[in-house]
Amino acid sequence: MLFSKRQYQLKEEDRTFFDYIPPFSILVGGLIFIIGTLTAVYLYRTPNGGYDFFKQFFSELGIRYDYTATLDDGSTELRYAPDNPEIFNYSLMATGVLMIPFFLFSYRQMRNENLFSNFMLLIATVAGMAAGPFLIGVGMFDLSHVGPNPWDEHGFWVAILYILITIVAVTWMLLIITSRNLPYRTETKWIYMDYIFLMVLVVLTILNIIDGLDLIFVKDIPYVNTFPIETYQKIIAYLFFTYFGLVVGVRLSKTKYDNTPVVKKEKKTFTKDTWFCTNCGHANSKTDEKCAACKQLLI
Repeated sequence: MLFSKRQYQLKEEDRTFFDYIPPFSILVGGLIFIIGTLTAVYLYRTPNGGYDFFKQFFSELGIRYDYTATLDDGSTELRYAPDNPEIFNYSLMATGVLMIPFFLFSYRQMRNENLFSNFMLLIATVAGMAAGPFLIGVGMFDLSHVGPNPWDEHGFWVAILYILITIVAVTWMLLIITSRNLPYRTETKWIYMDYIFLMVLVVLTILNIIDGLDLIFVKDIPYVNTFPIETYQKIIAYLFFTYFGLVVGVRLSKTKYDNTPVVKKEKKTFTKDTWFCTNCGHANSKTDEKCAACKQLLI
């Protein structure tokens, strides 16, 4: 029954405060992420020079202390902290906070008549809300942070964050493709922009996870190996927050998307065993001369 339909009606004039939370939070969050991280790239300075967008990891923008990193081949490398790491870290933490209300309240605006689509939406919103705290964790626990527990490691937060982003991308794409009578999909001529954004995002996020699990390396794939995984991780992040922050955020801010389920009321009919009070609608036994609820006499 996942593909069966449920009726919804659009609320056209009575938009509430909760309808403005998703577009506002993700618009602001997306802008903070894009502007904040690009500012961190621009201001990045270490003894090795400026930031190399194509060869350095995104997280190197937020290193708070110099540390020695162990590379894949077993060698070590000294990595320096930039002058302004908190620009990057605070941008991530602020964006992570704003992701939570977006995914929490977007459910009421993106639900539709297809139950499978709604199920995908439920997974996307839960994964999106979970991704918020993990993005905060990426900003809190930088690459130089060392502790006794797994959650003290920067890689712990990054790995789970990218898994959650992958789940969001896949399920959000499926919810849009399978949706019925959804204003987000039916009231725009540019829905194919969503499909392009999400298809690229899905492919890259899955590729990123496979590379992280050491199953298939990006460097071993023809044409894809033009850039290292460090580059693709940044592309994934910018694609994600450009799409949700600017595309989804703008659309939700311009149109009323609150789909309210239609509740079918059962018709009350007289039977030989009951009668319904004309005053309050209470069902009474045929032996009752007056309503048991409001005491009105049977007329």
